[in-house]
Amino acid sequence: MFLSISAQALDDTCKSLQLKKYVEMDYKAFDQSPPNGGWRELQDKGQDLEIAKIIDGYLKCRSGLTAEQKATLVFHSGQIYADLEKNDFAIERMKKAYNADLDKKYHWNSFVDGTIAFLQRDLKKLTVARDKVLLAEPDHPYVETLNDLIKCFKRPYKDFDRCRNKQTTKPSHSNSATH
Repeated sequence: MFLSISAQALDDTCKSLQLKKYVEMDYKAFDQSPPNGGWRELQDKGQDLEIAKIIDGYLKCRSGLTAEQKATLVFHSGQIYADLEKNDFAIERMKKAYNADLDKKYHWNSFVDGTIAFLQRDLKKLTVARDKVLLAEPDHPYVETLNDLIKCFKRPYKDFDRCRNKQTTKPSHSNSATH
């Protein structure tokens, strides 16, 4: 009985008209088309919970996804839940994002570790994660992102982009020589 209810719930989820539009998109169109492609069309419109549900539904209903694609999607779902300050949901999803192939290419697992550490408010683990990437590849973009998580550590995740992009005003020296 439980299996038939679960199968029915999955079937109902996958038949949702709103989700169907997204499930018909290939992975690149759905997830890798910033700023306005796929689920990102809903960003900055106060629809974060809807986005998280759409990503979760895409993961359930879209066939043919690779393990790397699933890891990326579940991580993005976790980020959206973190933006909503639903850190338990975020961490639960991010723990499913570990992937050996992504780690070999991008130091992905250290990035995931660092993001989870930020959500758990564990500065020591966040610093360790950053240091692993830094030692392996000092110029990797994840070093900057993890440094920014450290810089913004006392802020909620939803404020991360605003915190990391905060410009400090420098005095203008119009007569100074350029190098």
